Amino acid sequence: MKKRTERRRQGLVAHQSYEGPLPPPKFFEQYEQVLPGAAERMMSSAEKQNDHRIRQEDRMIRHACRTETVGQVCAVAVSAGAIYAATIVTNPWVAAALIGTPLVSIVKLFIQKRAPNGS
Repeated sequence: MKKRTERRRQGLVAHQSYEGPLPPPKFFEQYEQVLPGAAERMMSSAEKQNDHRIRQEDRMIRHACRTETVGQVCAVAVSAGAIYAATIVTNPWVAAALIGTPLVSIVKLFIQKRAPNGS
């Protein structure tokens, strides 16, 4: 009869993680040992990514400002047109509607701007 031997293996697995574009400093040394120049390339990549993010945020802010300005100019044009049309119309109810509609919209916008974000 053959004797059956049982072998067991034991091991330990460790896991480390980090968040962000760059690893902790101790890993930089390890990367540099495995691939010379790797640490400099990682730093360069992180700097490029940061510059790109800053440029994108600047573009988004400029676009939002431009959009807001265009909206304000359009609102003034519509309101001025409604007021002009109200001066031409002879019926007072139509004139009131022409002036009241943009006026109500403007008041609504002011109220929404002053209201807390939660409402």
